[in-house]
Amino acid sequence: MANTDPYRGKWLTILFLLGLLHVILDARYRIVSLFPATPIGYAVLGVIFFIISLALISPLNSFGRLSSPLDSWIRRKLRPIVKGMQQHRLLTFGVVTIMVLAGCWFRWLFIKQLPIEPRYADMLPLIRAACEKLTNGENPYGFVYPMPWVLPMTYWPGLWLPYWVPHVLSVDLRWVHLVVIACASPLFCWFLKGSGKHNSPLAPAAPIAAFSALFLFLFSSESIIFANIGHTPPLWMWVSLLAFAVIQKRFWMSAIMLGILLASRQTAVVYAPLVAIYWFRASASWRTTTLLSLGACGTYLVLCGPFLALTPHAFLIDPMRHYTVLGNWDFTKGGTGFCANTIGLSYMIRCLREEWLLPLASALAVIVPCVLAWWRLNSRSDLLLYMGFAGMASALTAPIPWHYEYFPPLILFAFASIAAAIEEDDTPST
Repeated sequence: MANTDPYRGKWLTILFLLGLLHVILDARYRIVSLFPATPIGYAVLGVIFFIISLALISPLNSFGRLSSPLDSWIRRKLRPIVKGMQQHRLLTFGVVTIMVLAGCWFRWLFIKQLPIEPRYADMLPLIRAACEKLTNGENPYGFVYPMPWVLPMTYWPGLWLPYWVPHVLSVDLRWVHLVVIACASPLFCWFLKGSGKHNSPLAPAAPIAAFSALFLFLFSSESIIFANIGHTPPLWMWVSLLAFAVIQKRFWMSAIMLGILLASRQTAVVYAPLVAIYWFRASASWRTTTLLSLGACGTYLVLCGPFLALTPHAFLIDPMRHYTVLGNWDFTKGGTGFCANTIGLSYMIRCLREEWLLPLASALAVIVPCVLAWWRLNSRSDLLLYMGFAGMASALTAPIPWHYEYFPPLILFAFASIAAAIEEDDTPST
């Protein structure tokens, strides 16, 4: 699959809109304070998030007319820097290492500020309790956990099993976050070397896109702050590995990572049909697509099968029921509830007494990207953009639009920028 856009600079458009999404997410409190009512401000930001994500999957030719000249100017100006990076790899490695260590250090500063206690957030305490059950040889599903409010085990194994290792070692569970940052960063750095096929007098775009994406990944203030209470960094790792596998055209690696992703988060199902369409379009073979799909399902069953067999209702139904009940309860709190004070569309839809729109919107978040992908998916960057849009639309219309649900789409958009840059570097200029 090759990039067929007639204009260069697609990677630059994606990177610009990605940066805009990061700025809005990080500065949302200040932006919302400009509105007469907080829920209105967050709803407006939700609409902006949706429009930007929609723009990313729209035909990018109109953006190309504007970004092509800027693309050439940036490549020309940065050519000496990129050439120096590629010639002095030890120095580049040192700079990147300092960046990664700085990203980990900033997160550690926030981690030290708070203990893992339910009064701050109940995600990690719930995972810690589940790890204790597993250590004792018990099935973590089928129990209710006092926080002191009661919770079922809502997370799937791919998300919480990585925390079992630090639990057994009796160290802070949040060391997992630092490990994820240290392990995911090289996936961005891999593309700093650029494409071997690039023979233009301008600088290759892949190193520029990779370095920019890495910077956003490491130094997003929301990502750094979330380190002290968050539980989804393992999910970010699986998303990054899946995107890396797609860019590298490693089909079986992408199948395994999709299976792990599906075993981590219920909402990851929105990615499955898109990846399957990509497999078929790239291989032109139903047999290959079927085998890869079976590989993804097999990976899912390896992680989830034992728990699913023991307590199917607690594993499949209880988490979704909990989120629905929690969303309904939170709505009764009005403008003081969490839904009204985070970026999303579900609260305003509920205020319009049109609750039926929520499941419809969630369904469309899957159907629309799949239909578009079936007819228009022409490159690896297209796949990652469609996946990012599906994840973003699903998060915006969730019963409770948790802000951390926006990180996976942002990661997918980041790798989409790298993929588009590689595709343009590998395409001769006309």
